[in-house]
Amino acid sequence: MKRLHVSSLRAGLLAALSLFIAIASGAAQTSPGTIDPLDCLRDEGAIWTPTPCEQSFWECIEAGDGRESLCSDCPEGFLPLLPERLIQTHRPPAPRVPRHPLALKTNMLFDLVGAPNVGVEVPLGRHFSLTADIAYAFWRIDNRYALQTLQGGIGAKFWFSQKKGQLTGWNVGLYGMYCARYDVQWQDGYQGDGFWSGGISVGYSWAVSPRLRLEASVAAGVFYTPEVRHYTRPENGHLMWQETRYNVTRFAPTKLQLNLIWLIGKKK
Repeated sequence: MKRLHVSSLRAGLLAALSLFIAIASGAAQTSPGTIDPLDCLRDEGAIWTPTPCEQSFWECIEAGDGRESLCSDCPEGFLPLLPERLIQTHRPPAPRVPRHPLALKTNMLFDLVGAPNVGVEVPLGRHFSLTADIAYAFWRIDNRYALQTLQGGIGAKFWFSQKKGQLTGWNVGLYGMYCARYDVQWQDGYQGDGFWSGGISVGYSWAVSPRLRLEASVAAGVFYTPEVRHYTRPENGHLMWQETRYNVTRFAPTKLQLNLIWLIGKKK
């Protein structure tokens, strides 16, 4: 009986000692202040630098969404993590900034002198855009003041930075323009049967609202007209012809614009 009691006591002590060793081993594997990896993974915004973790199935996460396993012993469908590697938990993607596929615009300087005009601009990526515009005017006052023109143009722009919104900041570009006929008169005047022009442009655009832009730009280039007629002030209601020049080619400022731009549509 006494021998059985001693055996039971010895077995109890061995069980208690095994339990103490198991608890001590568990405490040694988890250093004080260590963040629970599962808690970290629940916080999508947390950044966690892991320490070698217990090789447990429940501390592994499935690969394929930008995250990796925390352990080096994981079942099929999971990826191992070497102890010396760092891991950053998966963050939700940043919200996309709406980018508009098209913009309508008008040169307000032309509008002020009675030349209705409209243009379109198509953004291409972060730094480029294509433009096209047309203008028309046909008015005359007492044979002293007149503006008659039909012209159109195309262009391409490079935008240096658009930090304050789409189609904002500095831009440079190339342009081409054609005018079918022109008559510009303010007392003296010039008439012609058309001209061609091409060159470079420089501009800056401000964000007025999420969809409105105000752009100021100037352009200079080669100007060619096959014929230009110069008239002086009218006498007895008739223009007085002075001279006619042929095949005139100049390099000069050709465009001055103050564009009001309206972004339309939205890219998803």
